Amino acid sequence: MKAAPGLSLAGTRVLIVDDNQGSRMLLGALVEQVGVGRIAYAVDGLDGLAQVEALRPDLVILDVRMPKMDGFEMCRQLRCNHAQDDLPVLI
Repeated sequence: MKAAPGLSLAGTRVLIVDDNQGSRMLLGALVEQVGVGRIAYAVDGLDGLAQVEALRPDLVILDVRMPKMDGFEMCRQLRCNHAQDDLPVLI
């Protein structure tokens, strides 16, 4: 799998939030294959919110069922922060 011809994703930052290590690594490998430049990982919604603040990703990929804070709650909290209104979130 590759990005569309002429499209460079080298400067793109993606955050993958999932409590399952195998799922994180699989998603990371897929995202890496299309040429994304920086991939970060978080293990739950609380960790994910901290990573969003620190990294300012261009896209967040969220699992729904996680301990401490699930993906829906993390998404709600992102939307409450108006600085993150336009951040794409894939659940």
